[in-house]
Amino acid sequence: MARPQADPEIDLAFRAAEVWGLKVATIARLAALAVTSVWALFATTGMVTVFVIGIMGLVALNGMAHYALRRRSRSVVFAYLTVLIDVCLMAGAMFGWTYFGSPYLPAQMSLRDGLSVYFYILIAVTGFSYMPSLTLWAGACAAAAWMVGGVYLANLPDSLVVVDDLLPDVSAYLAVRLDPFYVDLYRVGQDAVILMLVAAIASVAVARGRRLIIRQAAAARDRAALARYFAPGTVARLTGGQQMLHEYGASRVAVLFADVVGFTRMTEGAAPTTVIGLLRGLHGRLETAVFEHEGTLDKFLGDGVMATFGTPEPGPQDAANALAAGRAMLRAIDAWNDERTADGEAPIRLSVGIHYGEAVLGNIGSDRRLEYAVLGDVVNVASRLETLTRELGCRLVISEELAAAARAQAGESVLAGMTAIGPRRVYGRMSEIDVWVDRPLDEMRAVPTLAVGAAPTAARLPA
Repeated sequence: MARPQADPEIDLAFRAAEVWGLKVATIARLAALAVTSVWALFATTGMVTVFVIGIMGLVALNGMAHYALRRRSRSVVFAYLTVLIDVCLMAGAMFGWTYFGSPYLPAQMSLRDGLSVYFYILIAVTGFSYMPSLTLWAGACAAAAWMVGGVYLANLPDSLVVVDDLLPDVSAYLAVRLDPFYVDLYRVGQDAVILMLVAAIASVAVARGRRLIIRQAAAARDRAALARYFAPGTVARLTGGQQMLHEYGASRVAVLFADVVGFTRMTEGAAPTTVIGLLRGLHGRLETAVFEHEGTLDKFLGDGVMATFGTPEPGPQDAANALAAGRAMLRAIDAWNDERTADGEAPIRLSVGIHYGEAVLGNIGSDRRLEYAVLGDVVNVASRLETLTRELGCRLVISEELAAAARAQAGESVLAGMTAIGPRRVYGRMSEIDVWVDRPLDEMRAVPTLAVGAAPTAARLPA
């Protein structure tokens, strides 16, 4: 089975999280080393202090070097090498400090002060890398270093290594345990095992955090993609664990097309900023009308939109919602035209066509890019009905199928202000379609469209 291709958006988001985590880890490292150095000032004297603080300084420089290199390179080799160097430096400090103390202090005393706890700081810091394997590597290196140091000390000529079970009594046991040359290999092994166990547990937590970041990045990407199509409530349902967008099939939906009549003529000679501002104002109002009526914004079509109702899942009032959205669009444009006229700008004429019928719908994109498609004759008919508004001199044309479905869903009142005018032929279809328009037949007339910058008319566009 082929390995799925990495998503560049998620990879970029995770890369940013890794770099941020490494920055936090570097700061945490410096803070821990600063505390350790201050402790060394009070707990040690002479060359021991210089030695310990010197080692801490090298560990700090190693961490900063790793951060600088990681920001410029995606290679993880630096991370593993940094951990190895850290362990070697810390082990050197743990097992070498006695050489700078009293000449009568046995090297075996290095195992008496519980110095292995400092390795836990290193293991904890690797958690910020979001690399479980690096946390395990830190535990393995620390356990190995501690074991090597313990075995080395146990093999010194003056070391005392005795199995407790072979001691005859308590006095002998205490005598051995309190001997400064005694090396407890059992305790050394126990510490090494605990280091590995802690690293393993920490790596599980790191792996969980890594998966959480990936899921959050994927969810953010999906929400951003879905927000282009669906209302916020629908987006929340789709990103809440449901898999509707990965399904496909046939369903009855309402399809709406809205378009500005004469947009090319209106914007002829207009500045690009004027055109973009006009489109943004138009799209924002049309999008609001779609989302407020539980619709799906399928796509922007230059100076218009295609919207569907009943996707990604059918609802009890899809046809009625589509009609309400079409009327809301016209009201929004009327209100906008009042503002435009007051500002000396030309009004905009919007035309809307809506049809209801069977469609094939589903996600036809990939994991990288969602493209939710609605296909079928219902889409073509809705588009033709929008075009038919020019011929009929009205702003809203709906099919008999849409009218019947809306009436069944919301009652007769939903068709108030609409007039059935009988069959009309639309381009691309052999059979005629019964249509309704948004005003009585004797009031239908063409509304002139002005160019941008032309003298506006004071009359409001007919509702």
